[in-house]
Amino acid sequence: RGAGLGGLCPGLARNRGLQYLGLADNGIGELEGDDAHLRAFGASMLSCETLTHVDLLYNRIGEMGAAALQPFLLPENTRIKQFLVDANLPEGLFGTVFRRDTSGGKKKKGKKGGKKKKK
Repeated sequence: RGAGLGGLCPGLARNRGLQYLGLADNGIGELEGDDAHLRAFGASMLSCETLTHVDLLYNRIGEMGAAALQPFLLPENTRIKQFLVDANLPEGLFGTVFRRDTSGGKKKKGKKGGKKKKK
């Protein structure tokens, strides 16, 4: 729940190797005051310089929780490639916090064989 998320924040802020954090289906946002824990999580997320992917699907983030996270997911924050939340938020708010990594981690393939030799 949100209190557990708040307890995670100090360690997350100090972590220097975590890239993916899966917190799906943990009841985050169910309790009053969880938006404060989400705000602390957002600040810790920015402090963890290696974190690029966060999964908060199947939680109850809600409008207040998403608004608490919004300042930490501004367009200038390009390090967070994927931030997953449920689509039950109002469209405008959902669009500011949800991110899907479309790079897929795959390199583009070029033509095989290179240039043909002139005869």
